[in-house]
Formats: sequence, structure tokens, C-alpha cells
Amino acid sequence: MSSPTSNEQRIKAVLHGMRRAERARAGQLARSTNLLSLIDGATYGYTADAQRVIDWLARDADTLAHLRKEHLLDVGEMICVIWNGCGGNRAALSQWLNSRHAQLDGHTPRQLLMDGASARLLDAARVCFAG
Repeated sequence: MSSPTSNEQRIKAVLHGMRRAERARAGQLARSTNLLSLIDGATYGYTADAQRVIDWLARDADTLAHLRKEHLLDVGEMICVIWNGCGGNRAALSQWLNSRHAQLDGHTPRQLLMDGASARLLDAARVCFAG
């Protein structure tokens, strides 16, 4: 699969990944008996959210340029998984994205993205923020 060439295509791919996370979360909540978790839904998945993700990926010249659509789908979903796991705290989200993790063999999320390991990164986020 080729790399998305326009910013619009990148945003669409990230949003698609965010929608995957929303569907997964809705499925979890539908099976929940915890009424508070049903009420406390996170709001994300807007174009501005996807643009913030693209901006984070574009902070260095190399990361964004080589990501294919499937990587951006994984990144969109991963961001939502982490966002929910951090309780919507942007500082905690940023810290997770920029820190080294034992689950990632001491690498940062950006390093895994550079290696094309977006699926592995998504799996690590799911494990780290299971619940």
C-alpha cells in the first residue's frame, strides 16, 4: 500500500483509525455493567484531533513521509486507546508517546513508527491501557 500523498488523505486515514477505536470501545461499553463508564464517554475523532496527530508525526522530517495508510490507521486507533487510558489527560498522552517503554524493548513509539512497526505499537498500547 502506498503512502498517502496529501494531508487530507493522511487525516482521513487517522480518522478511520480513530473510528476503529470508537467501535471497539463502544463494544466494550455495551457489555459493561458499570453505568458510570457508559456515561463518561470520551470525545475525539474530529479533523482537528487528526491534524494534531499529523503535526506530532511531522515534528521530524522522516516519520510522516514514509508512513503508509495502514500505519496511519493504527496510529489513529492507538492515539484513542492511549487517550482513553490516560483519562483524556494531554500531558499523560504526550508523556507516553515520547517516553521509552519496556513493552517496546526500551524504544519510543516514534522509533517503532520509523521501523514500520505500527501494529506492534498499537498492540502495546492496548496491553498497557487494557480495561
